[in-house]
Amino acid sequence: MYWTIIAINPATEAVEASIFDLSHDGPEAEVIAAERLPGKTIVAMIKGNHSNSTYLPAQSLSLYRTERR
Repeated sequence: MYWTIIAINPATEAVEASIFDLSHDGPEAEVIAAERLPGKTIVAMIKGNHSNSTYLPAQSLSLYRTERR
């Protein structure tokens, strides 16, 4: 099953969309996606290939953590 993965890349401070053919099982697909996107934070996983319909505004992000939870 194809998944559209939305992730934050802290190195470039950008949001990225990637398409992967992964397991139908969400938690299993998340583990595999995380392995394929090392160093990136997955924020959303949408079932299906949305490469032609995904719009990511070009915005810069300022990511920092003030306290650990």
